Parts: sequence; structure tokens; C-alpha cells
Amino acid sequence: MTKVLKAALVLAATAVVAAAIVAAGTAASQAKTVTIGWAYDGTGNMAAYDGPALATAKERIAQINKNKASTTKFKLLTCNTQGNKAPIAKACAAKLVGQGAQILMTTCDVDYAAPVVQYAIDRGKLTVAACIGTDQMGPKRFGAKGRLAFSFGNVAQDEGSAMAEYAWKRGWKSASLATDTVIVYFRNVVQAFKARYTQLGGKVMTMSDSDGFIHDPDGIDAEKLAWIQALKNVRRGRIEEQGSVEQVMGSPQTPTPAQHAALEKASELQEMTPARELTIGSDGRVTEVFDLPRKSVSFVKVTW
Repeated sequence: MTKVLKAALVLAATAVVAAAIVAAGTAASQAKTVTIGWAYDGTGNMAAYDGPALATAKERIAQINKNKASTTKFKLLTCNTQGNKAPIAKACAAKLVGQGAQILMTTCDVDYAAPVVQYAIDRGKLTVAACIGTDQMGPKRFGAKGRLAFSFGNVAQDEGSAMAEYAWKRGWKSASLATDTVIVYFRNVVQAFKARYTQLGGKVMTMSDSDGFIHDPDGIDAEKLAWIQALKNVRRGRIEEQGSVEQVMGSPQTPTPAQHAALEKASELQEMTPARELTIGSDGRVTEVFDLPRKSVSFVKVTW
């Protein structure tokens, strides 16, 4: 672990403790213990992020509790979400709240954290992430109750904008963007780059996710970017799912009757290959190899 990373984790853990004191309010001076529940990922994509933050928090809490002059002690409860599986994560939140947790800590991605966050804020609990790096950890994602949701992480929007300004200053006037879709942070960095880069005068011609891409030689304008952001951040969809017709149209929010007709036509079953005869082998078997499109429903008709 680098000194910079360790320092950041110590800061996060210290800030968690400070947040706990504030959340406890005037009752903190009367109660001897503030209980923090931590729903962490011990096995999945977020384990490498959640583990160090949790370990640092445990160390800091132990230091505070050893201080005899401290009037407030802290109790830390934990629950492994086992790869942030939604049912297990929600069960962890319920378990921690049931055990008396006053504040909940959650994993380092807002999508993965959503079951825990929603359960906690619905019950009026302050919910904090050590390193969620997006502005979605709050009212933007969770509505009015999201005022109870916070993160000590960096902000993807700032990083994406900074990258765009760096590229523009280097004289790079056009760009093609590839998105790592594993967590919201990665997606938001790319979207922020696109927004700022376009403001500066740059042209983004291609954007992609893990399943497909959109290419526009004239540049992806603000309207198309808004659609992509809604697709990825709200609908949690894939670019490939929209099909070539929507890509050509720019995927309008309010399609015209003619566009509706074109979209409906594109969603109908289409023959992939002409019918052909196959020869059954001496063992009574026949083997046929063919490609099927991804993200679709395909039918194979066999007659004999």
C-alpha cells in the first residue's frame, strides 16, 4: 500500500468517526457508544477497495476506544455482502440496523451499494461510503432521502473534465471513447470527459460500452450524450441493445410516428440465414454450427 493511499484511507476512517459523532447529535454526550454497521464486499469486484478502508477504520476505532479521556466509544459491526449480491446486501443492511447500527458504511460503487443505501436511508440512517467516486451518492440518485447518503471518495465528474482539458491543451481535436462498465465511477469519468471536451470545441466521434458502440462522423452532440447518459445511468442499459436503427436516429427521446414504425419494424423477427438441408450421419446425429446475435432472442426451426 502506498503512503498516499494509506493516508487517504486513514482520512476516510477518521472522517467516518467524525460523521458518526455528528449523527449521534446531543445524544452522543449521554450515550457511551456509537454503533457503526459496515456492509462490505469481501469476495467480489469491490473487495480490493472495501478491505483496506474497513481495516483502517477498525484500527482507528481501536485507537479512539483506548483513549480513556474520550467520552464517546465506537462499536463496529460488519457484514460480508459476498460480492455485493443484491439480496445478501439488503439482508446485511437489515441485520446491521437490527443490531443497533446508527450509521451504515457501504461498498465503493453506487450501483452495488444501492440495496444497502436504500434500506438504510428509508429508515433514517446516515449512510456513508469510503470511496464512491460519483455525485450519484446522494439526492441525484436516491431522491430526497438521499440527503442522508454521503461519500468520502473523489468525484468522477472532476476527473473526466480535467482529462478533457488536458487533451484539448495538447491539441487533440477529436476523440473516440471506450468505457469500462464495471462500476459507475468509470462510466461517469467518460461521460464527464465527453461533456467538457465538447464544450471546449472537441469532437467525440465514437462512444462504447462492453457490448457495442455508437459512431457518428459528425460528432456526438449534447442531445445524443444526454440520451447515452440516461441509458447508462438511469435505465442501466447497453448500447448494443438499442440496435442500428436507434443509433442512426440518434435515439430520440420523443420519436415521431415514422420513427416509431421504423423501431417496431427493427424489433420484428428477421431471417438470419436461408433454410438448408442437413445430412444425418451414420450414428443418427447431425451437427450444425451457426452464429447468434448477442442480446437478442433467436429461434431455430427444425423440420423432418
